[in-house]
Amino acid sequence: MGITARFFVIFLTCCIVTSCSYVQHTFRQAGYKQQFKRDHERSIQKHLLSSETFFVYGKLVDKENLNHDFPLAVAAMVGVDDETELVDITHFAQGNTFYGLHLPEGDYQILTLADLNADGVYNNSEIIAILPLYLDQEAYPYCVAGSLDILIDRAIPSVFHPKIDIPVQSPAVVEERQSIVYPKGTIRRLDDPLFLENNAKLGLYSPADFMEQAPMMFYTLEESCGYKVPVVFVHGIGGSVTDFSPIIESLDRQRYQPWFFYYPSGADLEKLAKLFYQIFLSGEVIPLSDRMPLIVVAHSMGGVVVRRSINFYKDVPEENKISLFISIATPFGGHPEAKIGIERAPMVLPSWYNMNPEGKFILDLYTKPVPNFIEHHLFYAYGNQSTVKFGENSDGVVPISSQLHAPAQKQSTRQYGYNQGHVDILKDQEMITNMLTLISEHKAPIPESHMKYFIKGGFDVQLSDAYTDYERYAIHYIGKYLSALAKGFIQPVEDYETHFVSAINGEIKPSTFSETAWFKFKADFPELAESTP
Repeated sequence: MGITARFFVIFLTCCIVTSCSYVQHTFRQAGYKQQFKRDHERSIQKHLLSSETFFVYGKLVDKENLNHDFPLAVAAMVGVDDETELVDITHFAQGNTFYGLHLPEGDYQILTLADLNADGVYNNSEIIAILPLYLDQEAYPYCVAGSLDILIDRAIPSVFHPKIDIPVQSPAVVEERQSIVYPKGTIRRLDDPLFLENNAKLGLYSPADFMEQAPMMFYTLEESCGYKVPVVFVHGIGGSVTDFSPIIESLDRQRYQPWFFYYPSGADLEKLAKLFYQIFLSGEVIPLSDRMPLIVVAHSMGGVVVRRSINFYKDVPEENKISLFISIATPFGGHPEAKIGIERAPMVLPSWYNMNPEGKFILDLYTKPVPNFIEHHLFYAYGNQSTVKFGENSDGVVPISSQLHAPAQKQSTRQYGYNQGHVDILKDQEMITNMLTLISEHKAPIPESHMKYFIKGGFDVQLSDAYTDYERYAIHYIGKYLSALAKGFIQPVEDYETHFVSAINGEIKPSTFSETAWFKFKADFPELAESTP
């Protein structure tokens, strides 16, 4: 799965003969080029590997919760009135969470659509917000246009009336569990079809197709839990979330929460690194408390993406600080086959340019040191089971000299070697044990007396419509902790806990969602509220 297709489709001349996916997408790229010459449609242009494309994201701000009951979508349109083209669309959008689009350079109208009449089609009378957007590299040098928030309401703008007729996608393709914190569709299972090998290969050879299916590139296995330490897993080229299954199965899920950066691995790594920073490190998309550690585990090329993203730190208070970075079999010095691919391949992936050992991306990777607040533990693999071995020593895919690239070694906290192959290292029990030991040293900033009540969870009860989504979250996820705090079984140590106790005791008016939730819960379920948590 994933990286079993070798790292950079090693020795491209062999790959062209043996790799069906590579051959298939080589012909597809040629078809796109011919079609774009005829039609110049941007929906075709975004599929060209030679075309500069932009990742656009922002938040749908629905202050009045007006569109809670209607299917929402965010669409990027070009043209005027009847002469319009749909370039990209995010289905299953959700108020007060994020949307994502993948677009080539140009002038756009970003439409927010709501199926108000429930007829299964978005039309021009169901435009509830418009955001004009011009994309070029002068405005967005990293090709990432972020924080483009859209305020939505029922007032339909009159400045742009395209003739549109877009079917509403069936909600059956989205998982049943929905989050009130994360974008819609991001809570998944490890065996979700989205993470299958064919989709991972799609991200390698056709990033635009991949991003139509996984526009936000952020996924998790459960609802946000503020007391759990997030562990971000970043796969390698052609890889997927499922590559980390053996590690996740051993992870203490009561205290640590898996997050995933599931990205199109054939895309430009500079852009992906900027995206990783924006999503996980900037604090704009997923803010963490200033004392909550953030752990990142990256395999193969994923480690290069993370290392580059670290260079984007601005040393500002709102950023999420990585406390532990574990890289596994990462080609910190690039890969020699990338250079061969650039020179000889009929179809060159953008990430190959980045991984050229002599290219600017690798040469600039270590111009900024790893910040002092990050522990970087470098895991390398040296087991090569190939019957015939070419070139220097490797793990069967990545040369050891690249994994132990001198600048990376110098900036790392410690190095660990494993006699495993490039992919097999992910299921090596010794490696997993060492990793979990390192992870266990980075704990949530919560007293153990409090943590034991957080771990107990909440109350599994049916709540009425009188509760808001956040109030439901409080009762269902941290109800036992609120109960212990209200009864004095644990003493407040944070300001918000002191405020909660004061509100429960009638000293101040309840104002936070956890406070209002507890008063409603006490009224509706007095026996549960008074029981020992």
